[in-house]
Amino acid sequence: MKNVTIGNSSIRHRLPMAEITLANIKDHVGQYLGASEWITIDQPKIDQFAACTGDRQWIHVDVERASRESPFGGTIAHGYLSLSLVAPLAMEMGLAPKDASAVFNYGLDKVRFVTPPSPASAWHSPALINVRVAQVKMAC
Repeated sequence: MKNVTIGNSSIRHRLPMAEITLANIKDHVGQYLGASEWITIDQPKIDQFAACTGDRQWIHVDVERASRESPFGGTIAHGYLSLSLVAPLAMEMGLAPKDASAVFNYGLDKVRFVTPPSPASAWHSPALINVRVAQVKMAC
């Protein structure tokens, strides 16, 4: 286990059991590889995300109003904040092939924000390779 810092949050995580390489990535399709350790997203992190993106809706940043008017009983984290944590948590877990010169996010399908997380809720990122590797291009 090693310490990692994402924003102001320090987390510990387990490295995946298997080492993923370009040669063996197809062998890992459909396998559960583990999960990151839990990370706490607090109100200051939500406020930083709001300032960065310009999404300052009261349900995210106005603690007093959200405690009075929100159906969730308080502020909630942005859906895109939770989504933005997937890539760094996956990279910190070692999910990029060890011999890849670069890793790119190809995109997403069917993303839904089913349960809005509240500040101080704990999150973690499960890791599963569930995409078909169609082609690997190597350049010198």
